[in-house]
Amino acid sequence: MGDFNTCFNHNNAQTRCLNEVIDRNDMSVIWNSPKVNHDNTYVNLSLGHRSCMDHILVSGNIFDALISGGVHYDPLNPSCHNVVNIHFQCVNHCFVTRSDRPELADKRFSWNKATQENIDMYREQLDYLLGNINIPTDAILCRNVLCKDIKHRVAINTLCSDILNCCIEAGTHTLPLRKYTKHSIAGWKEYVKPEKERSLFWHWIWLECGRPNHGHVYNIMKQTRYRYHYAVRYAKKNEFNLKKEKLAEYSANGSVDMWRELKKINPSRCNIPTTVDDACNAPDIAELFMSKYETLYNSVPTSDDELDDITRLINNGVVNESYDNIKFSVDVITKCIRRIKSGKSDGNMGFDSDHLLNGTSKLCYMISVLFNVMIMHGHSAQDLLYSTIVSIPKNKRASLCCSDNYRGIALCCS
Repeated sequence: MGDFNTCFNHNNAQTRCLNEVIDRNDMSVIWNSPKVNHDNTYVNLSLGHRSCMDHILVSGNIFDALISGGVHYDPLNPSCHNVVNIHFQCVNHCFVTRSDRPELADKRFSWNKATQENIDMYREQLDYLLGNINIPTDAILCRNVLCKDIKHRVAINTLCSDILNCCIEAGTHTLPLRKYTKHSIAGWKEYVKPEKERSLFWHWIWLECGRPNHGHVYNIMKQTRYRYHYAVRYAKKNEFNLKKEKLAEYSANGSVDMWRELKKINPSRCNIPTTVDDACNAPDIAELFMSKYETLYNSVPTSDDELDDITRLINNGVVNESYDNIKFSVDVITKCIRRIKSGKSDGNMGFDSDHLLNGTSKLCYMISVLFNVMIMHGHSAQDLLYSTIVSIPKNKRASLCCSDNYRGIALCCS
């Protein structure tokens, strides 16, 4: 597809050259298909110019797979070239192996926007879900610190997973989620949004009237569209001044949103590079850092015999009676949770420290049961062993495309 700046209705040198290119390469123009609604692709409302100068050239087999198409009139499009929608029938199936945004990102909770009603609903839902967990009685009643029963270890892993899933599921039904949006324009709600809604309304009226090229409806549609695009340009041009006005307003009112607006003026986050060393996409970059951390964590030589000696030494020092008085009570769990900082995430499942801080006494009881059975069996639940390594720059002024300028920090829910 391209803007060839050529209209086939005109018999000039450009049209003849384009027809020669089409015939030489055995291609077809989609406008020649009866399944496509042929209309003006270029419309300049200010000068009143209209023409079809945007063309899509396809090969014969793709031309035969054409289902429908046409010109889409979008009032939010700042260009004079309209959008062209083409639908083809695909024979081969495409499989997506990896998305740009992880699936986890859609389940992040916005705890700072949660009201007291949301918290109360979360606690109520959490108690209900925790009440449906199957308690591993056999593993809890086991008093053998050298227990090798694989069923008990599986039960511990299942209990931990059930507790984490209950917290996450309770938050999914009761808490607001984070919205991942692009960079917003300062002054959008005050200046741009009203003009956008007005432009969309009159554009719809213009379409319902059959898209006339003159008259009152046409003039109003053209004027509202111009005012919308002017508001966008004004907001972008005066973005810094609008941010300062908003910051001054929040400062005068003593609102907590003042710090949020201050971060918008002077953001601390740096842009994420698309290329690191020789890796040019997200999977290759992740593979690059994985190999570097794998080499780092295996840099200290160890052997199976050494690990077996350590395990044997620990087992020989274990005495059954020494663990009878080691218990994690509900009060101890509650005091530990109160000392946790809010806003901490595991980086993998979507579990936050706020799930614990806003938890209930039943949650503390389930955690105490989990910790006691783990201590007795000397086994940590599998979910507590997972960690997500996040690479952060050592020096933001140095090159962000060099892997040596990054250090890894591990995020986990343990």
